[in-house]
Amino acid sequence: MAGGGLADRMNSMNTSTKRILLAITLILLVLIIVIVTVVATSNGEKTVYNSAEWENGRLNSTVSPVQYDIKLTIDVDGKVFSGYEEIQLEFGGHVDGTVAQIVLHAAEGLKVTNPLFWKTYANGDKKEYHDIQKMITWSRNSYVIVQFKDYLYLEKDVTYTLSLEWTAELKETFSGLYLSKYIAEGETKYLASSQFQADSCRMAIPSFDEPAFKAKFNVQIIAAKKYQFVATNTASTDPKGVCPDHENKEGWKICSFETTPKMSAYLLGFVVADYICTSKDSNGIRHRVCGTPTDIDNENGQFALQTSIEFLQYYTEFYGQKYPLTKVDHVAVPAFQAGAMENWGIIIYRTTALMFDPKTEANSNRFYINLVVGHELAHQWFGNLVTMKWWNDVWLNEGFATFAQGEGSADTTILSKPNDLAKKSPNYENYLFKEHQMKAFGRDAYTSSRPASVNITDMSSFHSLFDEIAYQKGASLLQQLKLIMDPALGDNKNTDGSLRKGVSEYLKTKKYGNAEQSELWGILDSVYSTDTAGVTIEKVMNTWTLQMNFPVVMVSKVSDSELLLVQKRFVYMNGDGQGSPDSPYQYQWYVPIKGKTCTIVTDDGADKGSCDETSTELQWIRPFHTLKMGFEKAFDSVFINYNAQGYYFTVYSKELWDSLISNLPKMNLNSREQQLLLFETAQLVKAGYYEESRFTDILNAVVAKKTNDYRLMSTVLNHIKSIDSAGGEITAEYDNYVESFITKNLKSEIDSTDAAYSDVESNLVAMDICLTIAPDVEVPVDTKSIECRDVIKELNITKFPDFTTPYYMAHLYNETMATNVSEWNKVWDMYTDPATSDSNKATLGTILAQTNETSLVEKFIAATRNPDEIKKSNGPLVLSRTIAPVRNEHLAKVVDDMIDNWDEIYEYFGEQVMSLSSYIQGVVGMVTDQTTLDRIVAEFGDCSKWPALQSSYQSGLQKALTTISYA
Repeated sequence: MAGGGLADRMNSMNTSTKRILLAITLILLVLIIVIVTVVATSNGEKTVYNSAEWENGRLNSTVSPVQYDIKLTIDVDGKVFSGYEEIQLEFGGHVDGTVAQIVLHAAEGLKVTNPLFWKTYANGDKKEYHDIQKMITWSRNSYVIVQFKDYLYLEKDVTYTLSLEWTAELKETFSGLYLSKYIAEGETKYLASSQFQADSCRMAIPSFDEPAFKAKFNVQIIAAKKYQFVATNTASTDPKGVCPDHENKEGWKICSFETTPKMSAYLLGFVVADYICTSKDSNGIRHRVCGTPTDIDNENGQFALQTSIEFLQYYTEFYGQKYPLTKVDHVAVPAFQAGAMENWGIIIYRTTALMFDPKTEANSNRFYINLVVGHELAHQWFGNLVTMKWWNDVWLNEGFATFAQGEGSADTTILSKPNDLAKKSPNYENYLFKEHQMKAFGRDAYTSSRPASVNITDMSSFHSLFDEIAYQKGASLLQQLKLIMDPALGDNKNTDGSLRKGVSEYLKTKKYGNAEQSELWGILDSVYSTDTAGVTIEKVMNTWTLQMNFPVVMVSKVSDSELLLVQKRFVYMNGDGQGSPDSPYQYQWYVPIKGKTCTIVTDDGADKGSCDETSTELQWIRPFHTLKMGFEKAFDSVFINYNAQGYYFTVYSKELWDSLISNLPKMNLNSREQQLLLFETAQLVKAGYYEESRFTDILNAVVAKKTNDYRLMSTVLNHIKSIDSAGGEITAEYDNYVESFITKNLKSEIDSTDAAYSDVESNLVAMDICLTIAPDVEVPVDTKSIECRDVIKELNITKFPDFTTPYYMAHLYNETMATNVSEWNKVWDMYTDPATSDSNKATLGTILAQTNETSLVEKFIAATRNPDEIKKSNGPLVLSRTIAPVRNEHLAKVVDDMIDNWDEIYEYFGEQVMSLSSYIQGVVGMVTDQTTLDRIVAEFGDCSKWPALQSSYQSGLQKALTTISYA
């Protein structure tokens, strides 16, 4: 065979030659490796970049922002915006003092370009650029990764800066920086506004978009001169607030603003609009309410403006900390998913949550505005000044603001001054029990609930945390904590200690920083002292926030002067909670027990019809323990849960129940306590703890007290409606009481010549009863008696605007709307007219929903997905709160639509996670028959395909199952 291969030639070589060649080969390999290594190090391709940073849903804390200098150009007409920023950075935690890359957030919609990085030395004379190899986008976690060509070696006394440029579209959405529109004098006008909570700052600005990465922001906005209102968190740097002309863009202006305090990126806010403002200075702070010229010229912002002034002053005293900015703006925008957003210094609202027209809107709308403004201003301290480190503690952020809004509403004078803005102060203490604890109990009594504090890594399900657990349960737990820490009413032996003082110290210690709930508990413990062994605020609150549900306390009488109290977990249907996740506290709580005893006052053995009432000292049922409460003397009856501030239900033994019901008319229980008795009894009957007769017992006992408290009467009314709708008997006693209540309250309003509402709340309830329970009751008016429905129809609604609220108008027009298609179409034209205010649309929508015509119900449902007829932001709520509750036939149509058109619904409303969650929870929770529920489950299963909605869906599902099983 001619030739020969390498193997043949090698074989012919001697051993020495082979060794030489092998050595040369090894040397060449080493040289190649060295060359490749050097090249890899110099061109950035070496495996020095930690890809785990990209996969992690949380940013690495080794690099953080100090200050952003941002220049935003917002072109509303062109529907685009662009930006340039310089981010001053600090580095920490790098073991070897080197940095290979910087990871921050930027959503896919941002086209980020031209990254530059430089370091500036302490004297400021030397600016040295550090080469960037490339920039990578990682859409899974909305990251942009800036990778250096060579390692950055960290030095002392050096300032590090990263600059980026970007462009993006302005779209009609609800997150990031987005467009919305309104009609003014027949013309469609656009504006740009922002909504960044929780992870949407990255949709407008490349940023470290997590709450723990606090920094200062120095903002400049470039906009067309025709947009009068250009605003962000801080005041203009111009003393008169005038933005100078742009030197290179004709018809444009440059607006510069003061540097913000250190804050989280999600609290940034921007608005560019053809708006005007009404303003007033108070205690060195400028308060502004801003909106369309029509709203401001009609003085629709005046009530919110006065509310802002009074709340800010109250919170300054309540928190013991000055408001850190020089201005606070309240801005109404036409498209907004939530009620409002607490951006520091520029709070953005739904129009209906800020603007109030006293000439056309119900007086009760003030109540809603008062609470929303109070809630958002409470955040300016608790949430903005001190911010949670991560979203697992969002309950504390929202729960505290909900709690504080109630404290402020009860203490401020805005709703009690006899002025043009307000005539009568609602009883907030009574309101807050119904709006907070009752709603919290209703959500938290199922195995589908969740702990208040829950670890979250998947931001797709973040919005599910903004629910009744965060807001209502959070506020309720803080009400309970307020009682515990009260030196007079609780068991705090520190006479200078209180929840309020502890919170003030917390804000002082942590201001401009971040904290976890355990840090708050630690500071509260510093102002709390108890004689009860082993009890601390942290131990107590962990049992309430780190596990779901709540206890039911079973009380029995050991002797005439001793009670035995035992706790048990409360859940509907599944009494032992089988299938629930494990709890670190095994569903046991530190339960604060405080109550009232009644000893009947007698005279020579005769009952004088009154009680000698005594409040008990606060005591504890500790986990896996019982409590024996001893009393110095015998008592006739006892009520457990002082002021209804404890977050638990109470089950009374038969003996204790009978004595409580017998003596209730003589006891001095306040409205909250009576509401609790009514509510918890109904739930305990439903859950099988009580026989049904106890529900009638408590209704009779409360009615016998002949209360004139409208909140309590409203609760009674709801239970009477339940009996009536279920075909139960309304006794003669109920009838007589209802008639006297109507006559007293409604007649006094009719006869009044004073336009000031003599008792707004009570006559609203009187109307409610009149229209829904007793329309044939006759009310004396002058010399004749008229059926109360007709009396209400004859009222001058310009004098009594509260009588035009949706609920009452719906009943007044019920007969007309039910069958009259022509009249329905007239109202429909008003409803879909863009010039009709959102508040009046709410009234008209409720009236439209009264129709019995199937085709009209279907038309109404379909319109929720037509933005020319119903605002996209209102659609889910119209379905679940306006149409579905009217009657079973309407609910059936809404359910059919949900099942048959779910893909379309989800695509259309998908970005409105909060509204869509409320919709699906509400609709599913209203179902009362197993066949319909089976259809829903067949379509959605466990809802795992839509994780952001799963919690709300499961809550609705369990509520429906409970209703069906109880029926």
